[in-house]
Amino acid sequence: IALTVALLAGLLPIASQAGALRIVKAETSLVEKVYRLSAEIQYELNEQMLDALHNGVAIAMAIDISIYRERNYWWDEHIASPKQIYQIRYRALTKQYMLKNLNTGFIDHFSRIDQVLEKISVIDKFPLVDSNLLARKGNYYTLIRTRLDVESLPVPLRLRAYANSNWNLKSSWYLCRM
Repeated sequence: IALTVALLAGLLPIASQAGALRIVKAETSLVEKVYRLSAEIQYELNEQMLDALHNGVAIAMAIDISIYRERNYWWDEHIASPKQIYQIRYRALTKQYMLKNLNTGFIDHFSRIDQVLEKISVIDKFPLVDSNLLARKGNYYTLIRTRLDVESLPVPLRLRAYANSNWNLKSSWYLCRM
């Protein structure tokens, strides 16, 4: 009974064919007057996504970040929303996976999909905001999540993705104090 209650309450992960995305941990740090984000993310792609990837469809994974300042009597003030997007392609001719950082244009190649997912699962000191842009008084926090960027899919697949929960992959928001 306790296991059933825990599963229904969402306290334990449920194994599924749908794939999973999860922020395992995240923290911010102030380095040379710039707030930076470090995080560990878990990526599991389902069979439909892997099939599409092996058939020439590029998959884009987005990391959404929102920075807020807490306010007592109003909605929290939105400060910034930096984003990191990675595009994954499979090159059948070379049997290689190509990983492209769409923010920087940097491209890397891997022989296995688990190597690609391992590479994008670690965010190390991603710059968020210059501390000089924040008010000295105030409490700030960051929300982070990762998701499949459905808008980057080809239109016929995009329509299918909106209607099919196997393609609607996204993690929960993870709160991180600054």
